[in-house]
Amino acid sequence: MQRFVRPLLALTCIALLAGCLARRDPNEPLLSGTLEESLVEATAVVEKVDVPKRTVTIRRSDGKRITLPVDERVKNLPTVDPGDEVVVAYYESIAFDVLSADSDAQPGVRTSADAAHAEEGRNPATTHARVVTITSTIEAIDRGVPSVSLRGPEGGSHTIRVRDRKKLEDLEIGEMVEIHYTQAVAVSVRETGRAPH
Repeated sequence: MQRFVRPLLALTCIALLAGCLARRDPNEPLLSGTLEESLVEATAVVEKVDVPKRTVTIRRSDGKRITLPVDERVKNLPTVDPGDEVVVAYYESIAFDVLSADSDAQPGVRTSADAAHAEEGRNPATTHARVVTITSTIEAIDRGVPSVSLRGPEGGSHTIRVRDRKKLEDLEIGEMVEIHYTQAVAVSVRETGRAPH
């Protein structure tokens, strides 16, 4: 099954921080990792297309029928026919980067979004993705508990327990942690019995 989802990285709990690597560029991560990642896909069948009203009625695998509005940005609606398959994929990811204290990173929250649509003349497809990045500073490390305390963008502190104390060995107070939370949704239509473009 064709996936239209870009693997973007996302929001994390520092629980899996592993040993930091030596590096040359202060803006390159000492450590990076993906803590959680999931992709859920579902398929439905097109039952009716109303081009003037810009709606599509689909039948889910459980037999339920749903009529959905189609955004004006989808230019290829007239190419959709009853019997075509609609494939919906939902992607979610949690990841992190640890940066040195002398990196250019600043505590804060940033959000970015992206969208893409199929070219005219191809089967309709669209993707929407959003990434939220939270940058915090390591203000305390307790290797006995073990735990790490992060100072957030607004100054508040949050302590997180770490399961494996060895994962804290190379961390230092003042280093920055970037937590990335990504969500992406992709919808594509393909003709029955024909391989996707």
